[in-house]
Amino acid sequence: MKNLFLSISIFCITCFPVIGQIVDSTLWQVGGGAVNTMLKDGNTMYLGGSFTSVSSNTGCFSVLNESQIKPALNKFQLTPGVVYAIISDENGGWFIGGDFVLSKGGKTFNDLLHVQANGEVDLNFAFTTSSNSSVKALYLRNKRLYVGGKFTSFGAQYRTNIAEIDLNSGQVTTWNPTANNDVNAIAGKDSRLYIGGLFTNLNGQAVNQLACIDLDLGISTNFKPVLAGGNVNTLMVFDSLLYVGGTFTSINSQPRNRIAAFRMGSGNLDDWNPDANSSVNALAASGTKIYAGGDFTSIGGFGYNRLVALDKTSGAALPWVPNPDGS
Repeated sequence: MKNLFLSISIFCITCFPVIGQIVDSTLWQVGGGAVNTMLKDGNTMYLGGSFTSVSSNTGCFSVLNESQIKPALNKFQLTPGVVYAIISDENGGWFIGGDFVLSKGGKTFNDLLHVQANGEVDLNFAFTTSSNSSVKALYLRNKRLYVGGKFTSFGAQYRTNIAEIDLNSGQVTTWNPTANNDVNAIAGKDSRLYIGGLFTNLNGQAVNQLACIDLDLGISTNFKPVLAGGNVNTLMVFDSLLYVGGTFTSINSQPRNRIAAFRMGSGNLDDWNPDANSSVNALAASGTKIYAGGDFTSIGGFGYNRLVALDKTSGAALPWVPNPDGS
């Protein structure tokens, strides 16, 4: 439960630092597993993860009404399963990616759903994936949905860990850069698509867990940083920087423990260096603050457990101490 409520408080309390927050045990209680992803829209919070309940039996996806402080009515249930990614469809609905199977309306949905603004599953948006597959990353640009994860086929087309769907036609496109291992994260800025994960080859070129493709030109860019010591778990574009979190310990032979930033204009590694002692799995931003979540117990020069607010300029930890216990 702590993980869920404290994550929600990121959106609600950003005007001043909060010290020693107390979790209200009467609020939403998440049971059975972790919260992996969240999307906030007005007073509604959409949650995905490996949990099985939010106050009641919901499966691994739940819609929460923040003003009423209780789960809203789900019109479908994902159980068993895991949700890794939720993004807006820019029309009041959302896309959900994960590792699940849903049967509804006589159709089977594997690892990817489109839920319409009325909460109903879009029965015309169904794609088959390879066995033992999962969708871990989603990004929407110009009516094209970019899908990353772990798969060898998508929509009856040969696609290795990354694919593109034309939302106008509802078909998988011919775009096929191919990643030789899992794609965990996708972020974008203008025509540039940043891709992170476990792969060492993307679009036929040797890379190190992080790369960029220019979607207008259809080619890989010169952005090919050398990450060592681990992989990329999460990406975030905020202002003029690309923020990266994962398990890596160096970038371009410079010490960067599990969290870093790049200047998108030049592609150069930024001086921002909070230095986490264990993995960074999630990133968010608000104003002058960068929020990081993961398995760390030290980051930004201080002892912080799993969740921290960092100064956008210095990378120092700010006096906000939620201290989730990992349950």
